[in-house]
Amino acid sequence: MAVGLCLPFVPSSHLHARNPDGIVPRTANSAVLNPYLTNRTHLVSRNAFTVTNLGIFGSQSGGERDPCTGLPAVSWVYPRGTNVNHLFEGALWIGAVKQGDTLVSVGADGWWYVHELYPASSPQGDMLERTTRPVLITDSLCPDISFHPDAVSEHDILATYTDTLLDPSFVISDPLDGPHVPIGIRIDQTSYSWSFGYAEDFILMDLSIRNISGVDLEDVYIGILMDHDVFHVSRSSGYHDDISGFIETAPALVG
Repeated sequence: MAVGLCLPFVPSSHLHARNPDGIVPRTANSAVLNPYLTNRTHLVSRNAFTVTNLGIFGSQSGGERDPCTGLPAVSWVYPRGTNVNHLFEGALWIGAVKQGDTLVSVGADGWWYVHELYPASSPQGDMLERTTRPVLITDSLCPDISFHPDAVSEHDILATYTDTLLDPSFVISDPLDGPHVPIGIRIDQTSYSWSFGYAEDFILMDLSIRNISGVDLEDVYIGILMDHDVFHVSRSSGYHDDISGFIETAPALVG
């Protein structure tokens, strides 16, 4: 079966400003934060897939460490255990027109090491994990992941990040369009994985994108950058021949 990542979201050309309860927008006048950068890895299905709280998917083929094991985190290995990697790095891109200015915020630009999506400082910026399993199976989950009544899958991973950090030690000036100008958005990311036969070949990811800028946004676009490196880990890399693609639609197995 083909490896699968599903990213459901509702596209919109107009995003109204709002400030949900408990959300404090971080603007250019806010104090500089020390974002808590971390990652987690899905391991319960046939996918071994790393997600972050930076709007980045994958681990740059092991460039990040798994906080559970302390070992290099896999980017996207499928089938799990085969050491066949399918991804160097993916990233969320969001563009919008804000008060007449066309802006784009990226998890990673793919070339210049530009990163513009960041979490809060610790502990608020940490990622959360939960499971529907009443008893843990520790060969595929960290021992500290516990049952939660709100869990949807056998391994939920939650992260929240925004594009409002301006500290140049984290958000470098883009070589193409200069210093970062925030759109003013918050992303709540949740990814789900299962071990059941009918759901073990994909991971679902839900991205809830909120306008916290205080003004309306026009012509909102959402994109996903995917830099696929397909190779066995016995090789040093796979960028020389990373032929890959995606399936736009697939037939439903049930009516």
